[in-house]
Amino acid sequence: MRPLKIIFVIFIISCILTSCDEAQKSTGSEKPQHYYPDSLANQVREQGRGIAKASFQALSTALIAAIEKGGVPHALQFCNVKALPITDSMAMIYNVKIKRISAKNRNPENVADKEQLQLMEHMQKQIAAYGSAKDTVVHTEQDELAYYAPIIVAAPCLQCHGAENNDIKPENLALIKKFYPGDKATGYAIGDLRGLWFLRFKK
Repeated sequence: MRPLKIIFVIFIISCILTSCDEAQKSTGSEKPQHYYPDSLANQVREQGRGIAKASFQALSTALIAAIEKGGVPHALQFCNVKALPITDSMAMIYNVKIKRISAKNRNPENVADKEQLQLMEHMQKQIAAYGSAKDTVVHTEQDELAYYAPIIVAAPCLQCHGAENNDIKPENLALIKKFYPGDKATGYAIGDLRGLWFLRFKK
């Protein structure tokens, strides 16, 4: 075969292989990437802040009323029964998914997944370095936008989430173990990252 013909054949084969490779890329099973403009992320952040604040106020108002009615024991029973329905009702009002998640969850419904744990680690580093953590908006694998805000431990939280047999009275600790057999949510100090508000906005 002449050199010119050999070069021509090599060129044809190269074109065929390149075409096949491009076809595989275009028809592959990879999920297409979607990008949201900064303006939309900022809008979600502002909405998330408002919804998280309203949800916190709804929970804290009901919790304070429970404490005034029957002290911490009554508040623990209230949280065991009413906390999730309150957040669910706020989710219906605003048409978003609302959860409070944690690496050291009390309720099994509130356990954080791998990506959320990584985000919590990042926020813990922010707190260690700057004394506070910023809320953020994340693009989820379900092609949705999620809003996360830190939940910081304050002094009143220690009655149920502080050091066992120090901040938490023995009788209250017994109730915690009764209502939440797998509880991990103790041992916190003021200023610690307790968990995250998680709001997932629909498409």
